Amino acid sequence: MDHAETSAKTVENDAKMITPKFSLAPVTFSCKTGILQNEPASRPPTGVSMTKTSHKAITSTPHFNERKFRELLLYVADKCEQHRFFGAVKLNKVLFYSDFLAYKLYGKSITGAEYYALELGPGPRALVPIRDAMIKSGDIAPDNRMCQNRLIALRDPNLEEFSAQEIALVDKIISTLKERNAGDVTELSHAFLGWKAAWAESQATGKQVVIPYGTAFVDDPPMDEFEEARGLELAKKHGWSI
Repeated sequence: MDHAETSAKTVENDAKMITPKFSLAPVTFSCKTGILQNEPASRPPTGVSMTKTSHKAITSTPHFNERKFRELLLYVADKCEQHRFFGAVKLNKVLFYSDFLAYKLYGKSITGAEYYALELGPGPRALVPIRDAMIKSGDIAPDNRMCQNRLIALRDPNLEEFSAQEIALVDKIISTLKERNAGDVTELSHAFLGWKAAWAESQATGKQVVIPYGTAFVDDPPMDEFEEARGLELAKKHGWSI
């Protein structure tokens, strides 16, 4: 296996661990092997129906907590300051996974920030104005010495804003992505169905589109033998190329 194949396989394996993949019935997921390694069922178990609570989780829009977003930005910048790879793209992905995985795992986003489907993957809608305000107030400073658009934390984050569960999740995401560069994390985020759908809409309309939090619960399970056989049958019937 050459270097390119090894790199592609590494990215594929990371995508399986990081990318939120869920059944359409969120009540069925479990975390048997760790926060980011739950094994969702490919389809809802027989007899499981969508509850009012799960429907609300899918369709609701989290409330944006700007104060908490500022502190999370500071926390991530501080934790990643000595990392070899940490620029604007990496920051966007850490924030995105922190919010969306918290929403999926615990039913509540950490900051409630909205994320646009950008070409390089999800990016927080509020990041630029908040970042600029924090630079002006002396909370953070830009650092471009390593040819990356880094942010340096100039004060400690207020951890009282977060639960221990939230910090543990953010730490796990930071650790998992530590050795991944901007291209790697962009490719990982492109595997997320919510980004794919929002990006397709953005391309069709020419407007920036927000990724709905509810898409964290959408899965793309592999076809079973029956579905595959039926697909081949339809392809043959209609002359589709496969």
